Amino acid sequence: RKVRPFSCEGGPDKFITNIDFFFRPWRSTILGGIKVSWSNGSTDVAGETDTSPGAHEGLEKYSVDLDEGENIQKINLKSGWFIDRLDVATNLGRKLGPWGGNGGASRKTQGMLRRNLID
Repeated sequence: RKVRPFSCEGGPDKFITNIDFFFRPWRSTILGGIKVSWSNGSTDVAGETDTSPGAHEGLEKYSVDLDEGENIQKINLKSGWFIDRLDVATNLGRKLGPWGGNGGASRKTQGMLRRNLID
């Protein structure tokens, strides 16, 4: 495997419309990949997705579709060596998840992903 950095950035004319999280079996279940879809039709992918060559059997996909004016405000993670479980909350009060396994310790993030540029 080749390890490479992953970066994606929006702006006033490019914002997140969808995020797909791909979980795969490993002792329990871990996050194997992420696909970010943008308003201009482009995508950024990190890790394994359902279109990856040789994708793991049992790969599970969970999607977050964002409405106009909606952005992700918080991501709650459980992780150890890998991201084991996550759930998200949006600025419109939607809570999605939790998805994944039961391992890891709790971690909290806030405001890391945004759908719209905030002045």
